[in-house]
Amino acid sequence: MIKQPSTAVPLKLSHVASGIKGIYSSGEISAFERAFAEFIGSRHAVALGNGTTALYVTLLAMKELEPGRDEVILPAYTVPTITLAFNCAGLKPVLCDVERETLNMNPESMTSVVTDKTLAVIPVHMFGYPCTMEKTLQTGKERDVFVVEDACQAPGAKLNGKRVGTFGDAGFFSLCKGKNISTFHGGIVVTDNDILAEKIRRYVETLSPRSLLYRLSIPGVLAAFSFAVRPWFYGMFYSLIANFKSTEVHESFHPSVYNSFLAGVGRVLLRNLDKWNRIRLKNGSAIMAGLEDVEGIILPRIIEGAEPVFNHVPVVFDNTGHLEKAQKMLWEEGIDSGRMYERPINHICDWLEYEREPEPFPDAAYIAPRILTLPSHPYLTGKNIDVMIEVVKTAVSGSA
Repeated sequence: MIKQPSTAVPLKLSHVASGIKGIYSSGEISAFERAFAEFIGSRHAVALGNGTTALYVTLLAMKELEPGRDEVILPAYTVPTITLAFNCAGLKPVLCDVERETLNMNPESMTSVVTDKTLAVIPVHMFGYPCTMEKTLQTGKERDVFVVEDACQAPGAKLNGKRVGTFGDAGFFSLCKGKNISTFHGGIVVTDNDILAEKIRRYVETLSPRSLLYRLSIPGVLAAFSFAVRPWFYGMFYSLIANFKSTEVHESFHPSVYNSFLAGVGRVLLRNLDKWNRIRLKNGSAIMAGLEDVEGIILPRIIEGAEPVFNHVPVVFDNTGHLEKAQKMLWEEGIDSGRMYERPINHICDWLEYEREPEPFPDAAYIAPRILTLPSHPYLTGKNIDVMIEVVKTAVSGSA
């Protein structure tokens, strides 16, 4: 049976083959970095093994520039593995709440936890929806705090005509599975700060290269990945694919460098990103328009001047029973959906030692267990979109 995956990139074998020349070219990573910097609109781009490593080396560079500060502020609702970069860099995560209506960082909550120990603030453009930046940038300037945008789910998204990731002192992106552009592994950090870029590159030079086995296996892995996200393959071999879908929170990570083969693939995929994002924008907008008047759910509000890229379409169900019903019905209709970050970070990372009563981040705690993410990728059909809208309406109404 054909089943639409919860996330997908239209990766072709011809795209994979384009990376072969990278195996023999020492300049492929640099060429990809230049292409990415030009696409995003930044002076510098540095490629790494994953988004967590990109954040890690950025924080190390910032820590070197401001050695007396050791706290980093981030939203309580985001990917929990981001805290691994803080731990590895010897920094302390400080949480703030999110806005229930946008699912992004609450600027007022953020400013309330800024101190003289704050090194950086990390606004996250969740699900490809740009978050408001004005208050964060103002706070960064007034308090001498770095602003590092997490644009992992939002490559190509714009705010007032400018790509996200370029508003702060730095921005980082992920090229791993589930992103709008994916080479299976990979991350990249961008900045206009020459000194910061130089320090980041120095830290990258200290990282160990990936093993020979990895370098030999990654072309085959990427080829398999290109098939795994195609609807006919996804449905036929889901029992096999499911073994590689992890919902566990990693307890550690190993900083890693990028791969020249993947850089060759990434450079070709980058040429398609705007086209794929336009399809996601069309699909995501259609889903949100079909659900905008439905009671019992919350759809994220798109802020003024924002052009999202819809990594997913998140739907917050007031009733978790309706969520479970919708997910089951969608699967039966041939559409996979996702449950992402089902608990806020303070409930996952007990070592942060936040009190549970009263809940310090009520909006994050409310939305985390109630979000179902709907696909918006280019493989979707108009019929799939109609089905998703109808299923959510049916699940919320309580009808069969």
